[in-house]
Amino acid sequence: MSRYNHHVLEKKWLANWAQVPQLEQEFMACTVYIPQENPSLGLENLRLLMLTDFFGVCASGVKPHIQWIGAGEERLNQALSFGIQVAPFSPEGTPYDLGIFPRDFTNLTPSIVCTESIFCGRFLDSTSVAEFLPDFGLDALRLFFLFQGPPTRDYTLSWHSLAGAYRFIQKIWELGQNRLTGQNSGEGEALALLQFRVAQRLQQKKPHTALAAIMGFLREKDSLSVDELHVVANLLSPYAPFLSAELLSLITPI
Repeated sequence: MSRYNHHVLEKKWLANWAQVPQLEQEFMACTVYIPQENPSLGLENLRLLMLTDFFGVCASGVKPHIQWIGAGEERLNQALSFGIQVAPFSPEGTPYDLGIFPRDFTNLTPSIVCTESIFCGRFLDSTSVAEFLPDFGLDALRLFFLFQGPPTRDYTLSWHSLAGAYRFIQKIWELGQNRLTGQNSGEGEALALLQFRVAQRLQQKKPHTALAAIMGFLREKDSLSVDELHVVANLLSPYAPFLSAELLSLITPI
């Protein structure tokens, strides 16, 4: 597939991931479902799910097992269709490693124990996810949510920012298609510095500045070596899991 097509990528990797046996994860995370009337999932609830999945991946290195407090079976099935592992809330369960909770909906949070809790701000828009997926895809939506600022910030939908996230995904795809067989000058030191900066900023719970470091590294690039692409694809895995999985499948692991 030479042209970037998020429909194809999402369908392919959702099918692949569905075939992998779902093992019991040691890392447990939870978030809450904010009640809504729209039958299609709203952007604010999708943001909570994606933040929980993102920070769970960053903390553990694997897809976290997420309990979605207050969500019914239909919502759980919707989340699975987004590539996020979810299950109904079990109050008798063991303490959670991570909890992502909306700051203004503490009434929805039962008395549960989390090793780490992040109280995030609001996404002040109730628009349905279904209005954006056909044009932008899950990776672009996820990038958009994560690049707006720290998770504690309130913000609203910005078409300009969402379109920018989609263009960035396209650029990464094009770099992956134009990968080089050799090495670029000084790439080892530059890659080590990039990995250090991203890890440091993620430890500070700043996904937007970590992503900015990756964007800065790629800004003047019109091609990447296989080693560069491998590192960038791995760094982008929590941000754009479908694109990252496809790029990693195209290259020989280091």
